[in-house]
Amino acid sequence: MAFQKIKGLLTDGWTSRFFHLHPLGDLYTRYAAPQFAKNTVDKDAIELTIRPQSPFRLHRVEANLDDTPTDTENFTVTLDSVHGSAYDTVLLSIDLAAASAADLVRTFGQGFEFEEGDEIDIAYANTGDDTISIRAVYELLQ
Repeated sequence: MAFQKIKGLLTDGWTSRFFHLHPLGDLYTRYAAPQFAKNTVDKDAIELTIRPQSPFRLHRVEANLDDTPTDTENFTVTLDSVHGSAYDTVLLSIDLAAASAADLVRTFGQGFEFEEGDEIDIAYANTGDDTISIRAVYELLQ
């Protein structure tokens, strides 16, 4: 039971009752700290590959450019499957110039769990010579 696992950490009766009665109380004992991967480039193409080597869940991808891009090119987030190219899947593809976006946050979360050996590739050609920073947030599941 979740309450038995954590009751030694609780100090007041209200908190003890909350964890004991709350149907999601076990989530507090199984929470894994988020992992971060990041990269910044100045006037060059940018790539970031997440290679956790264990099952994982992708939570969020963020991008920040120093200015709204003017060149038509896609910012992409792609699954590079452990099972080969037949299973590779584009999770996000957006033309930042068409969207007039200098900032991008795309949330994923529940339903975006991946196997050990899967990789997430994030790329942007950046022919407009912008400074761009990207960050991915993910959670290891084992």
